[in-house]
Amino acid sequence: MKALLRKDFYMSIKYARIWGFSILIFLFVSVWGDQTSLFALYAIFMAGMLPYTLMAYEENCKWHIYCKIFPYSPVQIVSEKYLLTLLSIGSVGLLWVFLHFVHTLGSPESSPFTQFTDLLPLLAFGLIGPSMILPVLFKFGVTRGRMMYYLFIALIFAVSLILFSHEPHFLLNSFLFVWGLLFLFIFSWFLSIHFYKNTSYEHF
Repeated sequence: MKALLRKDFYMSIKYARIWGFSILIFLFVSVWGDQTSLFALYAIFMAGMLPYTLMAYEENCKWHIYCKIFPYSPVQIVSEKYLLTLLSIGSVGLLWVFLHFVHTLGSPESSPFTQFTDLLPLLAFGLIGPSMILPVLFKFGVTRGRMMYYLFIALIFAVSLILFSHEPHFLLNSFLFVWGLLFLFIFSWFLSIHFYKNTSYEHF
């Protein structure tokens, strides 16, 4: 499992540098600009889409076939992508807390605990994309699932714009909302494992 994560880490450095730079821009704008929550959500959403980007490169080089020579089970291969999603979103969240702490240093809002509590619903919201897209990719592959991917992106961005234009803090600050998204993510995890175990490689 650690070797798979290390592989994706090296791939991220090589292929996703512009992706990471874009995330940094959104984070800086969210801290030092207006619409703080909206731009932070975009950064978190992009971080959650990192596995899709890497899976596209893997499919091009036939990694799903090549990896069969290694002692990795379908559960490990799928779980690594979900762990990568959590690590990616969590890293962006911690970076946002640090930047916001530096920006508000000396004020009552500078408490990292308070900032993380405010960010937690956004981190949970960032799980929606991977939860819906990863099962599709493990079922049909990146190429065949590309249209569904674009549809989900458009849907999620539209929903986020609607949410933050009306400021529904009662929803985003609800623990029920956070736990519901966590349950969706876990359900998606098991669904992806099921799909990957029963998917022939001709689909890719």
